[in-house]
Amino acid sequence: MVLTLWKLRSRGEEHSKIHLKNLYNGMSNFFSLKVHHGGMYTTSRSRRYVDGTVDFFDYVDIDLFSVHELDAMVKELGYVERKGLNYHFLIPELDLDFGPLPLVGRPKKKRKRVVDETRQSTCLSRKYLTVTCSKCHNKGHNARSCKGQGGPSEGKKGSEKNKEKTPAI
Repeated sequence: MVLTLWKLRSRGEEHSKIHLKNLYNGMSNFFSLKVHHGGMYTTSRSRRYVDGTVDFFDYVDIDLFSVHELDAMVKELGYVERKGLNYHFLIPELDLDFGPLPLVGRPKKKRKRVVDETRQSTCLSRKYLTVTCSKCHNKGHNARSCKGQGGPSEGKKGSEKNKEKTPAI
């Protein structure tokens, strides 16, 4: 078990940036964590987090901070199970339209598009193409579903290949 120094700040207790600078004077590996919880995101273009609570954790050690520490902090806030919770973080320069980013899990393959943003396709659709079988060269099915509907049979091709590969003595 790792000893943690972080503590939940009282809700009425406000700290200015100057006070926090003096609080962490000489302790460059500590920071404060601002946690928004209990609310939801709006779905409009300029997204906001509404109906939530804001709490702060002070004396968070950057070297010891992990998802396990975050789980302990969430437990301190009164949430018992982590099963339905999603952790996200926001890069300070970005707004909520381009974040928040998931803290755990694999990144998305594509970004989420805004509702009125047009979709640009760079590859052709296979929707109207006809499939050609590589065994009998008929259209409408592939080699896997081929039942020998005409054209050269698989057995003929195989025996011809075997004859070519057999060395002469």
